[in-house]
Amino acid sequence: MSFPYSELDTNEEILLDTNPTFGRLVWPLLELMAITGVVGLMIGFIDGSATVGAGMQPVRTFLFFAWTVLILWRVVRPSLNWLGERFVLTDRRILLRRGLLRPRVTTVDLRSVRSVDRRGSALLLRTHYFGPLLEVEDIPSARKVAKMVSRMT
Repeated sequence: MSFPYSELDTNEEILLDTNPTFGRLVWPLLELMAITGVVGLMIGFIDGSATVGAGMQPVRTFLFFAWTVLILWRVVRPSLNWLGERFVLTDRRILLRRGLLRPRVTTVDLRSVRSVDRRGSALLLRTHYFGPLLEVEDIPSARKVAKMVSRMT
C-alpha cells in the first residue's frame, strides 16, 4: 500500500518509501505450518480411527474452528500489520505510518533529529539530548538509511 500524498506538504520530495523487511513474516509462516500440521494430524486421527464413532464429530468441528481462529490471530493479523506499516523519508521529515484500516502517522522533523544509529535492521533516532531513543524496527538497508538521515540532519 503506497503512502497517501495527503500527508505530505506542498513541494515535499519523497526520498525513500518502504515497507518493513520480509523477515518479520517468517515467524507467522512457520506458525502457519506448525498449526496446520498439528490440527491436520488430530483431524486425521479422528477420521482414521476405527474405534471412534460419530460422537467425535463435534470435536472435529471444534478443531476446524480453532484452527481458523489461530490462523487469523497468529498469521493474518501480523501480515496485515506488516502491510499497513510504512517508513517514508522526505527532504524535510520522517513519516512512520502504522495501521491498515485506521492508520496512525508519526512525524519526526529532520531538524529535531540529534543523532542516528542502527542496531541490525533497527534505526535508532535520538530527538532530544536526554530523551529516549525512537526505535524503528525492520528497516530494509538500515545502514544506507541511517547514512541518508545523518547527512540530512
